Amino acid sequence: MPDVRCDIVIIGGGLGGCAAALAACSLGMRVLMTEPSPWIGGQATSQGVPADEHPWIEDFGCTGRYRTWRERIRLAVGGERLAVGGERLAGGGWVSRLCVEPRIALTVLREMLAPHVASGHLVILGDTELIECTMAGDAIESAVVRNEQNEQVVHAAFFLDASETGDLIFHSETEHVIGAEAGERNGESQENNQQAITWCMPLSFDPGAGHVIAEPKNYPFWRDYEPPKWPGNLLSWTVPHPQTGEPKTWQLFEEEAGSQWCLWNYRRIVSGERREEVTMVNWPQNDAFLRPHLTSAGVDKLAERDAKELSLSLLYWLQTEAPRPDGGFGYPGLYIKKGIFGSSDGLAWTPYVRESRRILAQQTIREQDVSPLFNPGLSKAPSVKNSIGVAAYRIDLHPTASGVGYIDLGCLPFEIPLASLLPVRMRNLLPACKNIGTTHITNGATRVHPAEWNIGEAAGVIAAYCVERSITLHDLDSYRRGEIAELVAAQGIETSWPDSVHAL
Repeated sequence: MPDVRCDIVIIGGGLGGCAAALAACSLGMRVLMTEPSPWIGGQATSQGVPADEHPWIEDFGCTGRYRTWRERIRLAVGGERLAVGGERLAGGGWVSRLCVEPRIALTVLREMLAPHVASGHLVILGDTELIECTMAGDAIESAVVRNEQNEQVVHAAFFLDASETGDLIFHSETEHVIGAEAGERNGESQENNQQAITWCMPLSFDPGAGHVIAEPKNYPFWRDYEPPKWPGNLLSWTVPHPQTGEPKTWQLFEEEAGSQWCLWNYRRIVSGERREEVTMVNWPQNDAFLRPHLTSAGVDKLAERDAKELSLSLLYWLQTEAPRPDGGFGYPGLYIKKGIFGSSDGLAWTPYVRESRRILAQQTIREQDVSPLFNPGLSKAPSVKNSIGVAAYRIDLHPTASGVGYIDLGCLPFEIPLASLLPVRMRNLLPACKNIGTTHITNGATRVHPAEWNIGEAAGVIAAYCVERSITLHDLDSYRRGEIAELVAAQGIETSWPDSVHAL
């Protein structure tokens, strides 16, 4: 196949990648975006995670394009009343107001990108992986991408990494961190201290029916596994409370549990008669943290195998051994709802990856910058120079392979500094998702849907600014950084918080 030339290449079609494409194309760029799974949209679609959002999302605290996306989702599900009323969607899951079937979120994303595809400004290559990069000093010259049909070399002025695991960062040997930083030696990673991944699965329930799957190969191991800092077996109703570490006991259905200790309603994406209901299983019991997902050699496929096997083992336990309030065991009427994703096994296309490789950036967002403990008396974090967006979420870290349990800390609504997107060395590579300059700790507040979208959209603006002027990231002096911040705001990206917010 002939080489492809464009202005900007985006590796990874998750939320950040889609947002970057929307911004860059709107500024006249020719963009190619690759995605290794069949679906664009990342955590909101192919990974099956209902949107984790902050409490002010209905009024402020996101980009204009993100707001358009979520309002169009609401229109698709429930019409104008839901779009403007701030109510929960038809799924009724209490974790988010956007508990919706992943296909709906995907359809809206495709519709938003469609005009740029039709105009020829955007090419999207699905089921396409990055193979390698060609470097010219501190810049990427080209990337080799491959799918089942062909292998292509793509050339561009700028390259954006919006992949779930920092694939472009890895192949370009950009300075980065995996997992937690090693004590005082900032930049030296503890690779095994990275958050769990989760292979989400959509479940329905048919009372009185029998849908018991074959026992997974390593089910006895998962059934008997007692993780560190866990109040017993992983496959049980009792898990650690994320904030206190004290045991917290769930039940499956609302009539058994009451209030919010109901796993079925937790991430329910379709409500109605129980036979037709669908809940997305992204629970403490199928967080896979036995081994780290990322290593200095690449992605550990055994970690992904563990994640899928654990989810299926959880289903088998629920069907056969889970204690019921009536004294019995198991809910054999539970089954994977095929068609939610369209995959052969019915599970999500890819695992939910909470933590990517993160660039070593010119500025790192630290706990000291955003924690209320380090900023007493403040309702929001101190302003930063050249903000390119905002984020707000508790510092929410899931258990890690190194044996560290949940970390759930307060966080002030904060601004995202432009410098946290700028690598220390590379001239034409930008992070465009959860791979910016954060620590292992503050990654827990930036990995969520509106923040990832904001980062991607800002990265698209920065790249377009540089391409239009034929400059690199090394040319961004103080004046140009100020111009970029103004351009970001002109694109409808909110760059500061009102005084009415508070610590989460």
